[in-house]
Amino acid sequence: MIREPLRSSNVSSVGWEAKQEDEDADMGTLEIEFVKGGIYQYQNVPRGVYEQLLGASSPGKFVRSDIIDQFDHERVG
Repeated sequence: MIREPLRSSNVSSVGWEAKQEDEDADMGTLEIEFVKGGIYQYQNVPRGVYEQLLGASSPGKFVRSDIIDQFDHERVG
């Protein structure tokens, strides 16, 4: 998955990939690389949530409030 770098003290980069091969799909996998280590994939994340994360003034706060504990996830790195 290709990730975009972010300017954040907590989040190094993020990427989103459609759940299916259909690029217009609204649900997908969100991958987050944290500055202090660890890459996590969050399942069934709407594209809009990813777009909000990219535009957030504080990506770390957004991840804590709107992603962690909201979506099933696993550590992948």
